[in-house]
Amino acid sequence: MNRHATPLPTQKTKMFIITTDIDGEHEDLCEWQPYVQTDSDSLWAELPGKGYLGTARTLRDNLPNIGFHAWEQNDSEFVLYKIVKP
Repeated sequence: MNRHATPLPTQKTKMFIITTDIDGEHEDLCEWQPYVQTDSDSLWAELPGKGYLGTARTLRDNLPNIGFHAWEQNDSEFVLYKIVKP
């Protein structure tokens, strides 16, 4: 799925993040955590920043907890993903 055509989930979800580099296409199993601003964030209204959608953290044993961040205005970390069916 392309996050511009199919919006990212609004709740914690396991998914594969698909990235491409010089070595080709890669899929990383991640847990998506959408950003939800709360009243307690009011002092930090500018953080993490306008357009921040959330972070997908890797679930791999050899590289745990690496974050792929999603922004409305930026495609630099990831655009493509696949939801893991329960």
